[in-house]
Amino acid sequence: SVFPLNVFPLRALLEQCVAPDADHHQGRFVFITFMLVAMSYTISIVFGNIELVISITGATACTFAAYLLPIVYAVRLQIAGPAANFLSVVSVIIGLLSLYQIAMSV
Repeated sequence: SVFPLNVFPLRALLEQCVAPDADHHQGRFVFITFMLVAMSYTISIVFGNIELVISITGATACTFAAYLLPIVYAVRLQIAGPAANFLSVVSVIIGLLSLYQIAMSV
């Protein structure tokens, strides 16, 4: 089954975000696993049509990758200049408007 292969990295990431400096705790590990399984089953029951879930995920990820990630990279690299700053602001506005349009079309 593919489910455990997909859940393992997500569970490890969530555990690191929840308690980054703490040691591995079995209770927290079981709770995170239970919540992930419960959320995935709830989503599969609520959205019976997998096409809707895949289209929302794809549209959101593509918008994020096309408009917002380049801005994050530019800011992290500290590209200076008024032209770069203006393009960054315009790209963020376009990206946020695209995400808003996706949210309203669902």
